[in-house]
Amino acid sequence: SLQGAQAGLATDYHKKSFVFRLRVEGYQFLCATGNFAAAISWVDALNAAIAVSVDLDERKEP
Repeated sequence: SLQGAQAGLATDYHKKSFVFRLRVEGYQFLCATGNFAAAISWVDALNAAIAVSVDLDERKEP
């Protein structure tokens, strides 16, 4: 679940360019993209998904 996740540009990471960070349940994922526009697009999409994510306890069974 993306409930409580955080996504943003990893401006403090300097080994690669155009990196964004996703933090979920104590884990951190660093993802590199090919250009700045792609990194922004990923962060925007992830933040939209985080905004609409439903808590696991409130989710309907499939």
